Amino acid sequence: MAAAGFPIPLGGTSNHFRKETLEAIFGWDPWNVTEDADLGLRLARLGYSVADLPSSTFEEAPNTLNSWFSQRTRWMKGWMQTALVHCRNPLNLVAEVGFRKALLVLLISTNAVVSSLLHPLLLIVIGVCVGAYEMFHSSVSLSLWVMGAILLLSGVICLALLIEGSRRRSISLKWSDFPLFFIHSVLVMAATWWALIELANAPSLWRKTAHGLTKASRTRPDSRSQK
Repeated sequence: MAAAGFPIPLGGTSNHFRKETLEAIFGWDPWNVTEDADLGLRLARLGYSVADLPSSTFEEAPNTLNSWFSQRTRWMKGWMQTALVHCRNPLNLVAEVGFRKALLVLLISTNAVVSSLLHPLLLIVIGVCVGAYEMFHSSVSLSLWVMGAILLLSGVICLALLIEGSRRRSISLKWSDFPLFFIHSVLVMAATWWALIELANAPSLWRKTAHGLTKASRTRPDSRSQK
């Protein structure tokens, strides 16, 4: 994304900023619970660029389901906030970054959220179509094929990214890992719907993620940080 000059929604790990740049754009948004993603898109809108450092980061992943679900809910809610903020005035966005980058901002900020919200609905539609297939054979068959094709294609793309990313990081995948991918996808859908509920009822609730819980993390001097 950096090489192509795309707007980059930053993650919360291993970022390096120029102090004068942060001061010029008034720093992070204190009301956005994925403030780094918002900052990355705001940098692009204000004419700044982000580059990638050829290095690795070793942030500890959540090691319990509750911790993971809280973190994912916060991420998804923050993505919703980011999309609402940056897409609320499309004409201004196009004027600032041009049509191509404006379209990228829209796609980047909404893709994960919209797909996670729609997947359960698509599954329901497929279930209804299968149930009504004998009764309304000709009218539901096309819908069934279209919905099934969308779900299949999205799953294949995500699996391909998982396999390629693992290959580049020299991580060996086992066949037993793949069922976990689908379980993870279902959990992401649940976290996204919960994030939508939170957005309406507690938009500024910040679910902290505790780090430094594994043995490897506790050996590092910064092991008790939270993000």
